[in-house]
Amino acid sequence: MQEMDRISLLPDCLIHQVLSFLETKESVRTTVLSKRWIDIWKSVPYLELIESEFKQAETFINFTNSILLHKLQLETFILKWLDCDETSHEIINNWISKLVSLKPNYVEIELCLPNLENLDFLSTLFNCASIETLDLWPAIHEGWASLNPTVVNLPNLKYLQLYCLNLNDEFLQKILSGCPILEELTIENCFLNLTYQKIRSLSLKKLTMRYNEFSEGARLRIWIPGLVELEIEFHLGRVLFYNLESIERASVTLLDTENDYDGKNFKVLKGLLNAKTIELSSLLPLNTMFEKELLNLPVFEKLEILDFSGGYINKDLQPLISFLKLTPNVEKLFLRHVTIEKEYVFEGPRVDEIQCEKLKSVEIVCWKGYDGANKLIKYLLTYLQNIEDIKITHIDGDRIQEYVDASS
Repeated sequence: MQEMDRISLLPDCLIHQVLSFLETKESVRTTVLSKRWIDIWKSVPYLELIESEFKQAETFINFTNSILLHKLQLETFILKWLDCDETSHEIINNWISKLVSLKPNYVEIELCLPNLENLDFLSTLFNCASIETLDLWPAIHEGWASLNPTVVNLPNLKYLQLYCLNLNDEFLQKILSGCPILEELTIENCFLNLTYQKIRSLSLKKLTMRYNEFSEGARLRIWIPGLVELEIEFHLGRVLFYNLESIERASVTLLDTENDYDGKNFKVLKGLLNAKTIELSSLLPLNTMFEKELLNLPVFEKLEILDFSGGYINKDLQPLISFLKLTPNVEKLFLRHVTIEKEYVFEGPRVDEIQCEKLKSVEIVCWKGYDGANKLIKYLLTYLQNIEDIKITHIDGDRIQEYVDASS
């Protein structure tokens, strides 16, 4: 007696869900199962094309060409081709033209290309009104390639991630004006060839800028009143913050070394006054980073978590004490990967002026061999007696060497 094909009896929506767990080429192979399966893969909303899963590039190209000939019901399109040659951009251009006609919601493209001056073959993507999420990673072998579409018209785009691009003023401005409901913008590993550009948006909620390189003289002003979360790396003086009225979490990494710093008073903290969490990372001593700016700042009324990472804790405890004086509602203090010399005798100002009655938790992560953490804790406990939980972790490279609960 022939066994019943129970899977084929399932409704299309369940079969689509089953096929979504398969690689695209495996999903296409289900056409041999029965007549019902011949066309059902075409209505699977997920299409992932990865060149490394094919033995030869030619096979991958032919397979993708054949797939895109069909009238697909597409929501998600993912293309990964990390071994492109001199002709690949022409092939990809044809694929993208077809893709736009399929009206996808989510597009992710990761390429590794020979050296090209521009990536105009990707420009069609920026006129695809259906896209809600665009993740674009077009790396070239050396440096960065430019992308400057004539028009950016992405009325439904909410999430944009750009990697490995040469971004100039014109392109950045087109992005900001052509994506009216953009909520999250990520710019990573890019060359920011900017003059005095302003990132101004009424829709952005999250901005991430990491591992980028600025052109000489580049300046960036961030004016985003609705921004909730900010993660950014830059050299002092390159970036200024304005009107971050809704900011809740700010993570700022300063890339300067002591050789880079010229002693000027750059305003970094003033734009973060409304944040609930502030994470500050630098190789510079804490007093070098913020001592001058802290003299003229109002109180951080909403700040609950203060996190310093990197740098030196100076024996006069400035600006740590100055910062705590401005944070009456802080609940948690983190000092991560800091250098605290064990021979330090903290001679700083009395901290009895600090009104951190809500500060309950202090955690210090410091390099093994720099054992001044215990002295710092005892100094703070002399005046901040509401602290309940104190932890010290000593690390050697990436390995945790010692854990001490100082509260005992």
